[in-house]
Amino acid sequence: MGGAVKPTVLDDESLVAIGCFFDRTNPDLNTANPETQGLLPGYSVVTFSSDEGKSWDLPTRIDTGYPEVLETSGPCIQLRNGDLLAVGPSFKLWDGSNSSGQDGIALRSTDRGKTGDGSARYFTAPGSRISLCEAWICEMQEGRIISMNWCYELANETLLTNHVTVSHDNGHTWSDPIDTGIKAQASSIFWVEGDTLFTIHAHRAEDVGLYVRRVDFSNDEWSVVEETRIWGGAEPQDTKKGIIEQFSALQFGQPSLLHLEGNEYRIGNRFSGSSGTRRLEPV
Repeated sequence: MGGAVKPTVLDDESLVAIGCFFDRTNPDLNTANPETQGLLPGYSVVTFSSDEGKSWDLPTRIDTGYPEVLETSGPCIQLRNGDLLAVGPSFKLWDGSNSSGQDGIALRSTDRGKTGDGSARYFTAPGSRISLCEAWICEMQEGRIISMNWCYELANETLLTNHVTVSHDNGHTWSDPIDTGIKAQASSIFWVEGDTLFTIHAHRAEDVGLYVRRVDFSNDEWSVVEETRIWGGAEPQDTKKGIIEQFSALQFGQPSLLHLEGNEYRIGNRFSGSSGTRRLEPV
């Protein structure tokens, strides 16, 4: 098996990391099948560290209740009520089947990662028109959670704008998708204070670059206050090649923000491991 996990610091300073493993017994097979848009067999896993990440327990399989692997692209978060929450869509199986559908699945643990419940849906698109990739979540005020999603229409291979959904009950129920109007791909979201959010987006189809935006989310309405391109200059990627080919050709993976101190945030790249520090002003 091979795969990757993403860590989260818990309230007791221990670490939990969630991700997925795939069956790599045949080294000649790619992880993804370009003919069906499906992936190798696999499962979700969780692992723990009690020494600041110096050593980790053996990964344990999570029974999500789904035949497909869940794309927990971002790390899980620990809510103020103590629950762990991760989100993501279900990958298609190798033959292209997807009996669980293309909705976004919210995976919850009430026992600090020992077991998981994937019965809640955090993103349901009208008529199943939208497929999801690389979701990210953060908690704003207690119980108010927002998700950021790369959206794609597989039927005609059309890139869509990023959409968000919001929950006011710790992720048990969610709003309809809210269109941000931002035509980006892999993105993440960070709560600053009040109704202010920072977002970071990888644009590959047009206006190529890495953008940070300050957003006013008052009354659960999306309003971009300011945007800055912090990296750019690359050639646009052909988004008509299919979603699997886009994953294979990424020059910048899923960007993320980590608050350091004051107005300084570290910008990370999930695929290449590159990072940098940038001062961002919340107001």
